[in-house]
Amino acid sequence: MKTKFKHILVILCLSMISCEGNLEPELFDQITPENFLTNEDDVKTVVTGVYTEFRGISEWGRYKTSWGSVMTLQEVPTDLWAANWFYKAHTDFMWKATDYFVCEIFEFFVPAITKATALIARIQDAPVSDDIKNRYIAELRVVRALWMYDLFDLYGPVPAITDPEKILNPTQDFTVTRPSREEYITFVETELKEVINAKILPVAWTGSDYGHVSQATAMMVLLQLYMHEGGYCRNKHVSDYLDYFKKAEQVAKDIMDLQYYELQAEFKDIWSPQNQHNNEIIFALPSFPIPVMGNNFLAHVLPTDYKSQQGIPLTGWNGFRTPWEVYDSFDPADKRRQVHKTEYWNGKEMVTGRTGTLEYGALPMKYQENANTDGTNDASEYVIYRYADVIMLRAEAKNEIFGPDGGGTPTAKELLHQVCRRSFDNYDQTDHKKKIDQITDIDAFRAHLLQERAWEFIWEGKRRSDMIRHGVFISNAISRGKNLAKDYHELYPIPQQTIYELKIKQNDGY
Repeated sequence: MKTKFKHILVILCLSMISCEGNLEPELFDQITPENFLTNEDDVKTVVTGVYTEFRGISEWGRYKTSWGSVMTLQEVPTDLWAANWFYKAHTDFMWKATDYFVCEIFEFFVPAITKATALIARIQDAPVSDDIKNRYIAELRVVRALWMYDLFDLYGPVPAITDPEKILNPTQDFTVTRPSREEYITFVETELKEVINAKILPVAWTGSDYGHVSQATAMMVLLQLYMHEGGYCRNKHVSDYLDYFKKAEQVAKDIMDLQYYELQAEFKDIWSPQNQHNNEIIFALPSFPIPVMGNNFLAHVLPTDYKSQQGIPLTGWNGFRTPWEVYDSFDPADKRRQVHKTEYWNGKEMVTGRTGTLEYGALPMKYQENANTDGTNDASEYVIYRYADVIMLRAEAKNEIFGPDGGGTPTAKELLHQVCRRSFDNYDQTDHKKKIDQITDIDAFRAHLLQERAWEFIWEGKRRSDMIRHGVFISNAISRGKNLAKDYHELYPIPQQTIYELKIKQNDGY
């Protein structure tokens, strides 16, 4: 069985488009059963190849921007979504366990977790130095935990295989099951804490290693896990939810205490092609102006008749829009509103107004025109985690524990002010700051934080999770006329084919 699995792993590695030099794609086809994982280059090749799972082998799905991606699963069924394309099954809570846009992330990343588990075991036995083993095993553990967290947020506990013995030496009676919520959370938490405490990974990667997970990436995933469970336990009235918020507040503080990450002075500069690898970004996917490895968010946004005033040839699919109701909710002085464009040049004139191609909303252009493009796919790195989220999640946790003004400096309000300050001129004199300062109630401040997160993180794949954590995902949907929305829609269904093949329990309601 070991020999058989060795050949399977070789095939797995050969099927990966691996990367060298800042994750630039290169095909490695020299791995055989005789020389597999015998030196540092082999280990680096297969581990770096795991990172291609974030994008896969097509331009669609996964950690990208198309329907069925993590981003659209998190944004489409919320109040921040509009498009000239009608995803009615998704926007109106009519999805089923056979819908491809529901199934893809599960079907991509549950097997990817198995691959990571197998490689961890193989690297442990590889004839390379302990430093090399420790580094790449730590990376794999963080990547695996990141995927496990995102799957957990979307589907609940999934049947991920994290025991290498079940892969390397499967028995005849081997079965795959869904772990309990407690078992799943404990595994992810333990994995992340062990990597963090070992301090094997650097705070951040630079140079050719940029785009790999780091110490701060592990801390960010752990922070999200604690916030997720704090909200779950508060909303479901189970266990002491404050325990999770206290853990979350400490992890957020630890990230801030690294004194490496910082907010960019200008909001729009976070995504500027001239400002990539900036210190607000905790984890991003490097991009290249080619299919699969490129960032095509802008193509999803631009109208078909859009013309670059910089002379850049750009493709427009006339899709994503920031709803006008959301656009109008911004303070006119808020610089965060400026990345949502209300007009564009069509080669003859400026197109304005709220009709035609702009009927459903403004053009979301956090990702800006980038001359390094093939017209559809550009080289703008795709941001997964950034430092503003750390500050705002710490503010949220401190509010739950101490209220808006308690708990010592920085208070929840002071933390929120840190993020808002860059988005306004003369912030201390603004009505925006005054409104925040007038809030004294925990519930009111929690509600305001959710609104601030909408203004800050729209189109970054956070809204569904935020609304569920705040306990308003379903009620908000119903208030928008989505009357089919039910409590069970807080989770997507396990793909029906998986239910059939593994004989595991489906999520309630499906």
